[in-house]
Amino acid sequence: MKKNLANIITGSRVICSLMILFFPAFSVWYYALYIYGGLTDVLDGAVARGLKIESEFGDKFDTIADITFSMAVFLRLVDLIIVPTWMITWICAIILIKFSTIIVSLTVLHRFITVHSVLNKICGFYVYFMLFSLGLGIHWQIKFVLVIAACFIATVAAVHEAYCIFIGGPGNIDEAMDRVERMEMILDKLNQLIYEAESEEITDDLISRYKAFQPKVRELERYYSSREWKNDFRMDEQGKFPEYFKMGVLSEDGIYNALDRNKELLETIGR
Repeated sequence: MKKNLANIITGSRVICSLMILFFPAFSVWYYALYIYGGLTDVLDGAVARGLKIESEFGDKFDTIADITFSMAVFLRLVDLIIVPTWMITWICAIILIKFSTIIVSLTVLHRFITVHSVLNKICGFYVYFMLFSLGLGIHWQIKFVLVIAACFIATVAAVHEAYCIFIGGPGNIDEAMDRVERMEMILDKLNQLIYEAESEEITDDLISRYKAFQPKVRELERYYSSREWKNDFRMDEQGKFPEYFKMGVLSEDGIYNALDRNKELLETIGR
């Protein structure tokens, strides 16, 4: 139950999206379901991170739930709001950009990649509250400005996401994820050996395994001081890696502390 809690919350948002289609827009039940959808969008990620149960499936499921919820709200509002043709074209262009990045990540990168950047989060929050405000007693001119601003922010966010994926390059993103995964395995193994050496009796077998692992440690050292690490670190800051992706090696303190403790232990047990 605990392992699937975040996915259960995400799944309830999909059910909420289907239910919202059966109630008039801006009705009490519409707003209740709309608010619930927004809360679960925040809650599922927080639960996954808090319980350390983030997964590739959860990341994909969350994106599917977001798309389902957005489409359900759009279908509820499309008959009630008069939208100029040029704005419909604008919205379609945003959708096209978003779907293009998904298609590229699946067909070219062979991964389902969504960029969890600050800009995307700002866009999500703004559009959510903008759509909420449409049912309030606000003058139509103010609503029009809010919608224009939403389209503008969504365009910038969509283009930024496409930029991150395309400029990163199919090979670069794929290679970066493989490289980080490989270095993460080395760091995990090193931390395990350090833990054994610090908490257990140092035996000849442990010394032998520890020394045999040092070529891998030197590989980790070279990576930490290389341009590749800096590029991977920058890609992480730009939100190019999925949220579920483990990236302890991109934490400066994580690698530095492990390498420093490794050096001390080598001096203790003798090279």
